Amino acid sequence: MKVQKKLLVGVLAAFAGAGCSSGGDGNGAIAGTDLVVKGMVSSAGTDGTSGMPLADAQVQLTIDADGDGKIAASERVTATADEAGNYEIGAKVQKGQNVVVSFSEEGYAPIFRRVVAGPKAEMVLNVALASLEPLECEGARCAMEGNRLSIKGLREGLAGSARVFNPVTETHLFPGGFDDSDGNLLISGVFSAVQLQDESGAELHQLEEDVELRMQMPQDTWPVIVDLQPDNDRIDIPLYAFDEAKGTWVRHAKDGWLEDGSGGIIPESELASIRGGTWTGVIIATGEVNHFSYWNVDWPVESHGCIEGLIRDPDGEIAEGATVTASGRTYTGTSASQTTGDDGRFALDVMRSEGSDDVDQDGTPGETHRIALRVVHGGKVYDAGEFDAPVEPGSDGENCGDVGIIELGPEKELVAGVCSLHGTIVDEQGQPLEGVGVYAWDDTVPDEVEMALCGEFYENCQYWASTDMDGAWQASAAVMDLVTVWGMHSWESDDGVSHLRYGNTSRLGCPPDAITVRLTEGWDTFELTLTVGEGQIAWSPAVNASQIYVVDAGGVPKWIVSTDGENDPGFPSPVTYGTTPAGAVVVWPTDGSAPAPLASGDTVQVASYRFGATGIWNWAIGSYVVP
Repeated sequence: MKVQKKLLVGVLAAFAGAGCSSGGDGNGAIAGTDLVVKGMVSSAGTDGTSGMPLADAQVQLTIDADGDGKIAASERVTATADEAGNYEIGAKVQKGQNVVVSFSEEGYAPIFRRVVAGPKAEMVLNVALASLEPLECEGARCAMEGNRLSIKGLREGLAGSARVFNPVTETHLFPGGFDDSDGNLLISGVFSAVQLQDESGAELHQLEEDVELRMQMPQDTWPVIVDLQPDNDRIDIPLYAFDEAKGTWVRHAKDGWLEDGSGGIIPESELASIRGGTWTGVIIATGEVNHFSYWNVDWPVESHGCIEGLIRDPDGEIAEGATVTASGRTYTGTSASQTTGDDGRFALDVMRSEGSDDVDQDGTPGETHRIALRVVHGGKVYDAGEFDAPVEPGSDGENCGDVGIIELGPEKELVAGVCSLHGTIVDEQGQPLEGVGVYAWDDTVPDEVEMALCGEFYENCQYWASTDMDGAWQASAAVMDLVTVWGMHSWESDDGVSHLRYGNTSRLGCPPDAITVRLTEGWDTFELTLTVGEGQIAWSPAVNASQIYVVDAGGVPKWIVSTDGENDPGFPSPVTYGTTPAGAVVVWPTDGSAPAPLASGDTVQVASYRFGATGIWNWAIGSYVVP
């Protein structure tokens, strides 16, 4: 369980001794401590495992003081998290400066947070870093398992790791805010982190030539897909790269397009079925890029709204140095944070409510959008309430809807408590699932607080639950600011196929309403039945194969054919032994000569791994020994 693992780390940290180290790389523009940022760095338990403190995680605070788009040594301060994952870092700032705080650890996707700064601020930033998955690189192509992300056109000899994110369920892992360098708000369709290394193991960011990046889009974002350029027989999409110096997203010069799982361009005529959720198969966002860190498919919203207000501290005084952040309740997105000046006021850009238009492009005009405000002041975090976003456009502090005075009383302070949670688990089509294991947790709750709330043996918290016949579940957990609910379901169907599905979502605070989790990740596995005779290799069910592997009785390879690695279309049954099927290449014999004839004792193995009709990864394998 999460609490047990976190407790162990806490005990080890107590023996090791806690402490943070920080320091600037120079004595220039940001020396000093007007702005203090502190918190905890942990691993994101996005696969149902618990978040663990990341000792030695690197924290960096940067300010592009001279505006040249680069970070000099004098514009950087660094710190290292202690054994419990805690850190503290500070810098001297001027009102209105963009401050970027980055968090990194080897093997994890980095996180970036941008703050429009004001002096005398003490921010609390607790972040969870998601682990990266290795890229399988062969020739000029690197890909994640399941082809959820692939890169084509790389030079040979590279290695790397990556991760693909769902912006709806993993909003808290989004780098920066949901805005771009031109002041637009962003509606994200998918984002990914990629880290490449060259032959020497050094990080490789800039490429000499364009390569093709492919990212699988989650079903949650299909309804917001809009075609940028109608009447060219493909669905064009905008691509954004993350600028680490600015802490925001920058529009790529080249737009991308949508493909299916086999690499075919999806025509514009299919856009209605995609947005309506009736499209079967996967949707791959594809584009030509020339560098790597974070990439994102976003639709810019030029006509957005703005809210403003005044923060007062618990004594009723102007709250100078309070940090304010807005998060969408009815839409996906968060603003960049802003710290108040000596007037205690803030102004944040948000998704505006709709009149007769459809601002969030979800097909439903006239929606009233709501936002939730979080305020950090004096080292404490406050839930400042929910508000309706204005209908009138506004931006950068102009024409903002005024939410009035926000009093930071004890009743608004975020304090951990045992939260009762409930909801429904559904499958890819939205149908409820029975017998799903559900796990809920909040990594923002300190270990000692969690134990005090849940009991020495956590008997007061029901972290685990199982859904009933209607897909409903109930659980309880120690919650303060961000609860994650994860579900996993496995079963075997009558046709012998083993199925596994999982998914997760995160919500602010202790949500009173039902939480629905859609299980859209996973795979299906089944066995292939092989027949070999008269020089032909056949298998059933009739799925396209990815590889045929033939070895003699001593295990020495005789014939190996595999798909060509481009878009993995596979090849159908049957296959004539020694004849390369269309869509495959010969791996053995390496010189391309004819293999030795089939003989008694030879083992023939056929494997298939590709997306099924519903977009789930299918694994199938079968073996046959020649009599």
